[in-house]
Amino acid sequence: MSTVENVADVLDAAADMIVECGWTQGAFEDNGCFCLDGAIMRAKGVYDTLLELDYVRRTTGWPSAIMWNDAPERTQEEVVAKLREAAALARQEQAA
Repeated sequence: MSTVENVADVLDAAADMIVECGWTQGAFEDNGCFCLDGAIMRAKGVYDTLLELDYVRRTTGWPSAIMWNDAPERTQEEVVAKLREAAALARQEQAA
């Protein structure tokens, strides 16, 4: 996938990737499934995902988006929803 410049677009692309390929915990990628950070990294095309992860973190109320992703009770649907919520937040802030 080509590099996406816009933070919101990266987050939406990561959500799409998890919907299409599946989701995992504890690894960037496992059998074609992606964790939150792995999907962002793949969508962005580079390892530097701090800005995108911060938008997700802000929507979770957790100190770390990665810890939130890896919580045992987490579901794929929750991860996709938070990626979409974080994308909306990024768009809102970019418009301001």
